Amino acid sequence: MTNLFPQATKIILSFRQPYWVDVNSDFNTCQQIKKFVGCKWFDNLKQWSFRIDFLPAFLEYNKDFIIVQTEKLHNAYQEFLNRNALLDQIKNYQITDEDRKNTCCCIGLNDEQIQGCFWLLTVKKGILAFGTGVGKTFTALEACYKLHEQLGNQKFLIITLSSLTNQWANEIKTNFPEAVIFNANQSISKREKIYAEFDLVNKSYNDKPVFFITNIEKIRLDLSTYQKFNFKTIVIDEASKVKAVNSSIQKKSGKPSLNTRASVKTLCKQAEYVFGLTATPVETSYENLYGIFNVIDEDLFSGGLKKFQERYFFEDFFGVYSIINKDNIPELKQVVSNYIFTKKVKLDVNTKVEVVSLKFNARQQTYYEMIRQLYLARFEEKHKGEEFVAERAIRATALDIFGKRMQFVDFPNICFPQDFAYNDSPKMDWLIQNLSKLQGKTIIFDSRTMSTGRIMKGLEQAGIPFFFVDGSLTTPQKNRTIENFKHDLKTNVLVCTDSLAYGQNLQFAQNMIFFNLAFNPGTLNQRSGRIIRRGQKNQVKVFVLLIADTIEDKIFKRVSERINDADDILNLRERLTKLDLATMIEEK
Repeated sequence: MTNLFPQATKIILSFRQPYWVDVNSDFNTCQQIKKFVGCKWFDNLKQWSFRIDFLPAFLEYNKDFIIVQTEKLHNAYQEFLNRNALLDQIKNYQITDEDRKNTCCCIGLNDEQIQGCFWLLTVKKGILAFGTGVGKTFTALEACYKLHEQLGNQKFLIITLSSLTNQWANEIKTNFPEAVIFNANQSISKREKIYAEFDLVNKSYNDKPVFFITNIEKIRLDLSTYQKFNFKTIVIDEASKVKAVNSSIQKKSGKPSLNTRASVKTLCKQAEYVFGLTATPVETSYENLYGIFNVIDEDLFSGGLKKFQERYFFEDFFGVYSIINKDNIPELKQVVSNYIFTKKVKLDVNTKVEVVSLKFNARQQTYYEMIRQLYLARFEEKHKGEEFVAERAIRATALDIFGKRMQFVDFPNICFPQDFAYNDSPKMDWLIQNLSKLQGKTIIFDSRTMSTGRIMKGLEQAGIPFFFVDGSLTTPQKNRTIENFKHDLKTNVLVCTDSLAYGQNLQFAQNMIFFNLAFNPGTLNQRSGRIIRRGQKNQVKVFVLLIADTIEDKIFKRVSERINDADDILNLRERLTKLDLATMIEEK
């Protein structure tokens, strides 16, 4: 491991409340110290500092110089270790009957939910990463009620997806009828009235807990109002949605404005408790994990994304930090484990997953192979006479070939409209033949807009009634559609995009069909979590439609590996890169 401190010198480490370690040394040494992953410059103090979480990693570099720790720092670190030990004990705590009696939740909580509640109250700012359908919502609500019992006069901000605000309001109203609820997912005129009403409540003492529910976009639009309310407890539902790492956007006027993620981050800085809820804290890459923590507790990785990347990953062929630095991953695991509570909970749901392997006919297979040659030929024709054209063609056309082949496996007509009928598809044939055989309600997930219309057209042609939900529907429209689907006795099929993959309670359905893949393993888990969740009384069947011996088949195998590893979110995986795609395209 590279030594950041080549010269023998003295470094004095001292403690500053609430959790900073101040670094004092000569100028040249400090120039090296600032490269450390956790280091942050405090301009007002003219001081380099890092979170106490990184003290063991910092001390790794003590061979070539002398480090002196103050007594105050030594004592503070012992307190820090004791706190972490307590958090670990809570994760394994055996819940007693007395604990169960003392829960506020009317429906009664399971043991892991009670553990999660205790853990949230102790960690104060952290991620509850139970799996889909386990009950993170009620765990967080229980923690809020406990805070209200202990501190009184508490107002809680619930940030969730627009499509889930009503669901949160209904859950609170049903199980905590004494609570006061404000739902700000409204038009601007209605929001202003809600803000005025809440402002009056916020300034008065309340013996009842007050829940203010909104979505991320409303916070961006009305950030100054939310800052004025000064929420001390914030619950971020589906916290993986704040994973993006950009901090600002440009308005048409040219003036910079905080984006949705940065707006939430601003409120979290004011809060004492921040509970992030997500089953998928690492959806596609390590940046997801950094992004969520950067919002919930910015100081944890205060050195910024670049230092995070350089510490825990290497650059790949394309200059992207995607190759894991296995030497430093144990350090990352140790730091993050103190702020994430994961738990494998086996839901009592009878589930059968079937991977349906379908095959192209000879003509379809010929055209599928033709896609590669067409794009390579186009590239070579365009760059005729240049050096190394054949070698460059594979890399330059990799994503184009990949995209067209993934469209082709759904419907060949997308790529060759003159040569195939709109419904000429092994997947569509399977749907038509099998939908009527399934008992109960069936949800069909489709990730690609170009195939959605063809699915619906094929169902119409076959006389199969269905409902449809995608991201273009407003939240009220989406909710009405789901309710209609739930209660319609003649229509048992819902076609939807991944806009419905997060948070919705759809356990009234029994069957789920993945018409195509989402390349994010977290999304696949989220999809199935809509019906595989507590409250599901029937057997659940999940069908994954794949065309054998195609790039889709290869992708599924890779994604399946990542799903297995996602059970331990700290075992981060490299994401698919252009190099991966090119390699697969070169294969037959």
